Amino acid sequence: MKPYAIDINETSIRLLKNYWNEKQDNFIQDAKDNGLMHLVCFDNQLFNKTLGKEFDYQRFNAGNFFSHEHPYYPHVDIFDYENTVNVVVPLICDDPDQKLIVFDQTYEHKAATWCGYISKREFHGNPAIRKRMCDTIGVEGLTDQSCPDELLEHLPYGSDFYYGLTGSVFDWKVGTAIVFNSYNIHCTGQMKPGYTKVGCTSFLK
Repeated sequence: MKPYAIDINETSIRLLKNYWNEKQDNFIQDAKDNGLMHLVCFDNQLFNKTLGKEFDYQRFNAGNFFSHEHPYYPHVDIFDYENTVNVVVPLICDDPDQKLIVFDQTYEHKAATWCGYISKREFHGNPAIRKRMCDTIGVEGLTDQSCPDELLEHLPYGSDFYYGLTGSVFDWKVGTAIVFNSYNIHCTGQMKPGYTKVGCTSFLK
């Protein structure tokens, strides 16, 4: 499946925001050394009220809200091997230039976060891989070429970290959903200091 973005109705966005506002203190803190991300889980009842009619799917596996002020590293979300589709919905965007990058490259082995030589953090749910994607056995679709400039201009770390990757850049726009294969490596674009990004992801089959 090629990644794509679609519009989401205002009522669904309002209900999702309301849930986040009510539950955001019940978070799981990821990368606990600096609070890189806050996670709040949700179930199929909220999904069915909001996004369920928008997508053709067999099963809702799980969902979570997330909030962070620093770019989240490249990662894949495979919490269930039957999980095949990510639906990412932006809810709060302080920066109109904020982006989400979905790479063409895939990793089907397990949930993972690539922090390479950049960080020694540990992560909740997506264990750290302390290599570049291009040095990781199991990453498919690598090009053996430098990452294109049109991606690098939105990415937060040096070009060497993204060697061998290609992909698509999506605006972090409230009122849309970004849909892609769960095995696609993806990450946050550059974030300006003091800005916050909030959204939610539904994991579907």
